[in-house]
Parts: sequence; structure tokens; C-alpha cells
Amino acid sequence: TIENGGKANVRGAEMSGTFKVAHGLVVGGNTSYSDAKLAQDVPALGAQSGERLPLSPRFSAALTADYNLPLTDWLRGTAGASYRFVGNRPSGFDGSTSNPQYWLASYHTLDLRLGAQTRLVNLALYVKNVLNELGEVSADTSALQNNPNAPVRVAITQPRTVGLTVTFGWDAPVE
Repeated sequence: TIENGGKANVRGAEMSGTFKVAHGLVVGGNTSYSDAKLAQDVPALGAQSGERLPLSPRFSAALTADYNLPLTDWLRGTAGASYRFVGNRPSGFDGSTSNPQYWLASYHTLDLRLGAQTRLVNLALYVKNVLNELGEVSADTSALQNNPNAPVRVAITQPRTVGLTVTFGWDAPVE
């Protein structure tokens, strides 16, 4: 069912920062708190005032660290890591009959990267979702309206992915 959700209130806070910790090392992060709720009933969706908005985590956070090291006059090495956390969140509304409620579990991911850069070539090896976390991103519960034992179709995070990118440039400065 597609329906206008009516009025909602979103209150929260977000904080982010980047810090140069030492020569070549930069650490950053962000965190957020969000209290996103309906401000009025939406009978067509089975939604009541005060319910959390779908797919809105209360807490999320990320941390990054990147190290950039000159190896020679013409070669620079890089290494980095990123950690991300997404809190639990509802997929819909408690009273919905067309898409019964399903709570998406919180999850976290870890990404790593390693690279080498010259004036002409940039090589970057990466591993995304190192721990192969099966984080729940969204859910389709429409099958539950006809069969309460039907499986919920859940979209998950990208599985562990290893890759290499090679970028060629001409007269690009080494940063």
C-alpha cells in the first residue's frame, strides 16, 4: 500500500569530526541519534501517532582511520579502515495488515584498504565487509498478510568483497 504518512516529528543530534593525529594519520568519525516518530494516526497504513518511522535507526555511528606515507620521492603508500554501526529499526508500522511489522536487527561492518600511488598510477586493494556481516537493510513482509508463517524477504548488506582498482593519470600530482 502506498499512502501519504501524514505528519511526523524528527528530533535528534549528529556529531562528526576529523582529526590529524600524527603526520600522515587522519582519524574521523560521526555518530547520530534520531527520534523519528509519526505525529498523527494514518489508518490506511495501520500506523499510530508516536510510532517510529520505518527504517529510522535511533543510533548510528562510523569511525575511519587513514594513513598516508611517502615511501620515496615518487611513491606514496596508503592504508585505511572504516567501521560502521547501524542500530535496529522498524520496517513498517505495528498495525499494518498489508506489510506486517518486522524489526531489522542492528549491524556493523568493517572495511579495509591498502594502496600505492605514483604520478601516473594509483593502485588500491580493498576488502569491504571484512567480517561478512549479514546486516538487514530492509524487509518486505507483504507475504505475511496471507500466511503468518511465510518467510520475510530481507535485503542484506553487500557480502565480503575483495577488489583492486587501478587508476591511470597523466601529470597528476602525488598527494
